[in-house]
Amino acid sequence: MYVGGRPEPCSPIFFSSQVGPLLHPSSRTCFPPRRMSRTYPSQALLPVALLFLLATATAQLVNPGTRPATITKDSNWMTLKKCVNQCIWDQGSNDTPDIGGDLADHLSCGSPYVNGCYCNPQSATLAHSFITMCANYLCNSYYKSPPAQTDIESGTAVYASYCTSAMGAAYTPESISQAPLPNTGAPGTYFAVGNLW
Repeated sequence: MYVGGRPEPCSPIFFSSQVGPLLHPSSRTCFPPRRMSRTYPSQALLPVALLFLLATATAQLVNPGTRPATITKDSNWMTLKKCVNQCIWDQGSNDTPDIGGDLADHLSCGSPYVNGCYCNPQSATLAHSFITMCANYLCNSYYKSPPAQTDIESGTAVYASYCTSAMGAAYTPESISQAPLPNTGAPGTYFAVGNLW
């Protein structure tokens, strides 16, 4: 309490910090009780964990190559013919093990799949060739429906568009020349040139 604008002196009795006020020995002024704080190991690690999360988030904002590849969330990927989109990213149906996996596997990207590997500009030609050959294989083998040239062109365009969007200026692929698919003469029968798998 204050009397006349000055703190009221306490009685010279010392109270425990858990029961009542402490008497400050030099001023004889009452102070509210202090609670003893404990530091638990988890509290000591919290600032370190927060700094780590902040550094990780900052790295992902600065470097798009460290962000996870999310092409399966792209609405254009979802609208591709199934045997084409499974080549770009085999999501759950396990269609590509016979040919060594999907595009991420052929680009030697491991888990966690990040844009820096999946959209490596130096691998653009390989990516386009693989999508072409894989689509021919899957569409003919599993779905019994050969891909149209427009299906394959759409697949390679979706991949390039995704990488341009995901990587921004960091995605500058070398020139890609894609030859039309060779035809064996029978309508709808295609074969792959080369062997990527």
